[in-house]
Amino acid sequence: GTTPVSGFISYSGSTAFFASASHLTPNIEYTATITTGAQDLAGNALAADYSWSFTTGTATVIVPPTVSSTDPADGEGAVILNKIVSATFSVPMDATTITAATFTIKLGATPVSGFVSYSGSTAFFAPASNLAPNTEYTATITTGAENLAGIALATDYVWDFTTGIEASDGPPEVSMTDPTDVELCVAIDKQITVTFSEAMDAATITTANFTIMKMHGATFVSGTVSYVGVTATFIPQSDLEPSSTYIATITTGVKDAAGTPMADNHVWIFETITPYTVSLSALPLAGGVVSGAGTFNSCDTVTVTAVPNAGYEFVNWTEAGVEVATTAIYEFELAGNTTLVANFAILSYDITLSVNPLPGGSVTGGGNYEFGESVTVEAIPNIGYSFTNWTAAGVEVSTNAAYTFT
Repeated sequence: GTTPVSGFISYSGSTAFFASASHLTPNIEYTATITTGAQDLAGNALAADYSWSFTTGTATVIVPPTVSSTDPADGEGAVILNKIVSATFSVPMDATTITAATFTIKLGATPVSGFVSYSGSTAFFAPASNLAPNTEYTATITTGAENLAGIALATDYVWDFTTGIEASDGPPEVSMTDPTDVELCVAIDKQITVTFSEAMDAATITTANFTIMKMHGATFVSGTVSYVGVTATFIPQSDLEPSSTYIATITTGVKDAAGTPMADNHVWIFETITPYTVSLSALPLAGGVVSGAGTFNSCDTVTVTAVPNAGYEFVNWTEAGVEVATTAIYEFELAGNTTLVANFAILSYDITLSVNPLPGGSVTGGGNYEFGESVTVEAIPNIGYSFTNWTAAGVEVSTNAAYTFT
């Protein structure tokens, strides 16, 4: 109807998500709309509102998130005393629900003090001090942990592990970055994160030791750095530049909680999104209409559509004369400026003539004709016969011996 549905909107890559605040009503048709207020990175708005409808079923299917893996694994032994315990989920989670209340480590009934952080789809628990040697610990992710749709784990996820006799005495390492090394199509408003192998000295996690530099021009990005649990985050002061390569560096100036620095600088690169143009045309122009052109970002999935006009049929999509698709709806990942042509062919029809009765006369004008072409057929009666009419499928279409139609 006209009543808006309350919900939450998010955006990732080139996809927008709407999560309703409560379950939709069964057996009801809903209308979704993206308005012309939506703009690409160049500020170009949709040409028109885009709306579509769908109907709910009779029941709501709720798929709760699960824990897909843990480190240490359930039952693992000889775990180092300064281990960062992690749990990876089946889907992205609501980071605000991943806390020290929902991710716990216990020695018997006694909670272990530590720091909880979340990155990607993985939660981390960094103990405030080394675990006890030769001791069994119980880790738990509770049903307080929820995914982005607000759906909680069905049950608490519990696993056990046993420590060894010593802590890792090596230098700290970077175990994960976001973006990853050589990642492409990174959003220009991206916050860059680094996850360490152990708890770090927060005082050493600074903009001097965590830097982002634009490769061409060697210009450092201004921003701020924060550190929670085992994850450092660099927040650029303003959007990164599109179509640019950046170098991220964690220097040996960062140290773990014991004061041990990293052995080497950790360096990785990533490339931001590039805006590209998709241009479409129809050949022949009267053959049909095309839609889906516009400005998009590199790695976006673009869908273009060709609809033939009356009397034409769709043949294929071509780029620079080379066929790229034979389906009227063509979906592809954008890698550069793209110019596509939708090729159409005019329909043709066979005109077949006959005489009834056969001795009654002769007919002319049959053959193959294109849609819209003028056709004239003529009936010439033999001696002793007179022309009556032309029929098609038994239905009279003309009483003129010379019949013209399109």
